[in-house]
Amino acid sequence: MREDPVHHRHRLLAIAVIVSVLLHGTLGFVFRADWPDVSGETATSHVLHLGLNQRALAQQTDSSEEKAPEALATSTEELSREEPLAAPTGEAPPKPTREPSPVLPPVPEPIPDTRLATIPDHSEVIVSAGPATFKVPAPPAPPKNIPIERPLQEHEAQEIDRRMQEVAQKLPELLKSGEQFEWHKGQTHYRIAAELRAGESTELDKALVTVSAATDGERRETQLEFKRLAFSHFAQLINRWDPDVAISRDRVDGRFHSNSAVNMDAARDATPVFTGKVTVAGRVDLGRGLRKNDVFPGGLEIRAAPIHMPRDVSPIHSDMQLTPEQLRYFDADVRLTFFENGDYSWRHIDGAHEERGERRGRVPEEGLFLLGRDRARLEVEGTVRGKVVIYSEGRITIAGDLRYARNPIDVPHSPDFLGLISEGYVEVGPPDLVGPGDLVVQAAIYAGRRFSVRSFRNRNRGTLHVYGSITAGSVSATEPRYATRLVFDKRFENQRPPNFPLTDHYELARWDRQWRVVSEDR
Repeated sequence: MREDPVHHRHRLLAIAVIVSVLLHGTLGFVFRADWPDVSGETATSHVLHLGLNQRALAQQTDSSEEKAPEALATSTEELSREEPLAAPTGEAPPKPTREPSPVLPPVPEPIPDTRLATIPDHSEVIVSAGPATFKVPAPPAPPKNIPIERPLQEHEAQEIDRRMQEVAQKLPELLKSGEQFEWHKGQTHYRIAAELRAGESTELDKALVTVSAATDGERRETQLEFKRLAFSHFAQLINRWDPDVAISRDRVDGRFHSNSAVNMDAARDATPVFTGKVTVAGRVDLGRGLRKNDVFPGGLEIRAAPIHMPRDVSPIHSDMQLTPEQLRYFDADVRLTFFENGDYSWRHIDGAHEERGERRGRVPEEGLFLLGRDRARLEVEGTVRGKVVIYSEGRITIAGDLRYARNPIDVPHSPDFLGLISEGYVEVGPPDLVGPGDLVVQAAIYAGRRFSVRSFRNRNRGTLHVYGSITAGSVSATEPRYATRLVFDKRFENQRPPNFPLTDHYELARWDRQWRVVSEDR
């Protein structure tokens, strides 16, 4: 029997491919060709796919690597000159006609992945050979110097909490001396170190306290942040409560502190209320019919540590660098008026509020300091835009409403601040200066000697609304002229008017209650 010509050509093709593989060490070879069917039309040929083991390419010489593509191209060219293959059928194939050799596409560049996942749908030769062109990245190095963290156990947290109350009182001394505070609890040795981090003129000073504990060859640390309280941190702080003054129709929304005993009394139509925490170094005398839980819903602490008032409260320090626009001195009595657009004016006054010679200025973006010397009295009113501090060695008189241009009640992050600081007195002017009815004061007030309401017996009854804080050596009565409503400015929790006086008290501001293991001796 004669061999089928188609089978003969297939065998020749296979031999050629095997020879090419043996010579050049290719990974795989795919060949696809077209031939005319019995009717003379072109039909799709069989696809021959040979998956052969690659020879060790690393052992080939440079010359063989360079010649391998050339030899493969030659072999492909020879195959293309063969007569077209006949379709495999049971009938004798017709006499083949000479067809032009198919033009094969160029051999593609070697691809990194030597696995042929799919067979192409068009006539082409795909060769995958040669060394890999990519590198497997090395695994990342393990991180270094990351401390081990773990939460404090309950008994450890309670021990540090208890000690921190003592540490808070000693912080001013510890920060000045740089000394460390140590104690033992069982087998654990505790040590604290503190450092001061001073803030900007509107920020509170911070103290960073590091507590170290050593036991069983292990040393671990936890850090606590304390903030130094400004006097503006209290809705009301009184150094010595006037025994002739009783709180009756007042309402204080915020913290209250007194370094002396405080008197309470019930009015006919109202009772005093303190919604914030109340601390009193002395006792609290409740009037008839008053109950502690009704008067102090925010809590009451008696025999608290006193908060001493400093001697020097000037907002200007020798190391400050101020422009001429930021600092202005007055050696005589003046009336200061502020405007919503950021301007302000001043006029010198004589006798019964007579005014002459108005001049104007503008509040700089960096802030404005207006200082009265030689016991000059400063009268103030208007709407403040920006940061303003008014200081007098003698007396500051509130001559009308004082408001912020951007009310912090509506704008919680308002950049407007007003501080009224006097070594002597801050007073609410008489009715002929201020007018009858309610009075609104948005400011932080510090009166070294006394905060008072002039003509408090006047019966043009209204309410004195203070949004901010009042600190005073003492206070006068306000009734019947005014009932008093004090609302704490919540911005003063972490801010203050520029260089507003600071107390010598620190309070815990932040603590994550986590140990960080810093060394192990094992």
